[in-house]
Amino acid sequence: MKALQRYEKNLGKMLDAAKFLFLSEGYQNTSMDKVAAKAKVTKQTIYRYFPSKAELFKAVLMRLSPKGRDYGFGDGDVREELEAFARSFVALHLTEERLGLFRLIISESPKVRELGKTFFEAAPSARKKSLSKYISETLKTNAPDKDADIFSAMLLYVRNSILMGISPIPDTHWIEAHCSYVTALFLSGRQLR
Repeated sequence: MKALQRYEKNLGKMLDAAKFLFLSEGYQNTSMDKVAAKAKVTKQTIYRYFPSKAELFKAVLMRLSPKGRDYGFGDGDVREELEAFARSFVALHLTEERLGLFRLIISESPKVRELGKTFFEAAPSARKKSLSKYISETLKTNAPDKDADIFSAMLLYVRNSILMGISPIPDTHWIEAHCSYVTALFLSGRQLR
């Protein structure tokens, strides 16, 4: 029992330290030595848990994802279900932490190719699958994956102006109105199954 507690404590310290360093110093400037020092563990301990910086980064991404990575759609009205998903999705992606992570991916992935790939493999796939499955079950479509991508992109269009410092992170009322508008636009002209 104590070994498991020590394992979980070390894991948490290392992931917290790595997250802090990745977001504050960037991927390339974060070394396993720096993570070990910040977490107050040995470098060997880091490598026991994570064989590479890429694996550590992937673990940080997984930790930043919501606990139930799949989104649980209900059996209510399609518009209401999509709006609820949209509010959850937008609120998750427009936090300082998520925006910082996105800045890191955008700025460093041209130099570190695996960064973008790791992000897209670890971060959005489960929610996208949930959304795509829901769309295929409720709407007449031949391309549920593409529809899920388009709906997500419509929801996140505001992120660019936030990242560039043009707009502040919106409040809950703006997010609700935005999600309602985007959902109505997405559903316009579509037929339900």
